[in-house]
Amino acid sequence: MNTSRYHRPAVGYPQSRFRAERGAPAHRSTVLVTGATGFVGGAVLAALGSRADLRPRALVRRPTPRLSAAGVDVVIGDLSAPGSLLAACAGVRTVIHAASYVGSDPHRCWTVNTHGTAALVRAAEEAGVERIVYVSTASVYGLGPHRALEPDAVRCRPNSAASASRLAAEHAVRAAGGCVLRPHLIYGPGDRWFVPGLVALVRQFGDWLDSDSPCLSTVSVAALARAAVALQDLPASELAPGAVLHVNHPVPARIRTMIETVSEGLGLSVRNGPTDLRLARAALVKRGGNPHHLDMLSRDHWYASTDVWRLTGADPGPWFPTGFAGCAAWYRRELVGS
Repeated sequence: MNTSRYHRPAVGYPQSRFRAERGAPAHRSTVLVTGATGFVGGAVLAALGSRADLRPRALVRRPTPRLSAAGVDVVIGDLSAPGSLLAACAGVRTVIHAASYVGSDPHRCWTVNTHGTAALVRAAEEAGVERIVYVSTASVYGLGPHRALEPDAVRCRPNSAASASRLAAEHAVRAAGGCVLRPHLIYGPGDRWFVPGLVALVRQFGDWLDSDSPCLSTVSVAALARAAVALQDLPASELAPGAVLHVNHPVPARIRTMIETVSEGLGLSVRNGPTDLRLARAALVKRGGNPHHLDMLSRDHWYASTDVWRLTGADPGPWFPTGFAGCAAWYRRELVGS
């Protein structure tokens, strides 16, 4: 018998108020995706498209002809307009909530991430949805170092409004018995944060590391989407109410390996010799930049991430150097114009 703690009720959370009591049904089930036009949500829709037994529905803020043309059931709504969410959830078996605001406006963070998620959970419960899967972030833990960290092994100490509001959103999902996914660094077509931020730092500071190269968890957006979709197949006996799962490649990568991989893939020249981290941070602040990205990439942030792949049977894909090679052409077009 498997004794993983993800098969036992999560401490502090009730039995699920959703009704996932079986495996995948024989008929086509409707899966609602929020954030469907975004980086993660778009990948989730693509993963759903490979499943003949699932009917994708997208919650979008405005008509999206390309999704309708692809056979996606498009519903107009907004997380900040709770009245639009009940109709979106009608007839839905699973909600994969991949919408989030990651900018710096605190009001929008709390409106979209926290209050919007709470409204979505209420609508899902009222509509009789069986399971909700929320794509959150490992950034809810705050700055590390984190090494082989298990879910909730340390107290979450988010250091930005975006992360704090997503942690609050997690509480709403978990309180209703839903499942939370915490990826760390997500890469692939559509990425506007991780690799672009890394490239900006490399161009500015070269190899800025002045200590042992830290290890970081990564996951391709396609692998993250596969895991999110596969979770809707699990019966309630296989997924505890309020479960939290790290969704990253099981093997972390060193940041120096990432710098070398990305620089080679994009044809960037890297200045030899490390820059003192304190000087690099001070230079960013002096120029009005945010040192958060530098801080996150300059210390260990890697998370125990085997349970989700074992539970779902989903493929985590290749390790970062190989995985990046598969999407380097997209990054070259976006970041270097070639």
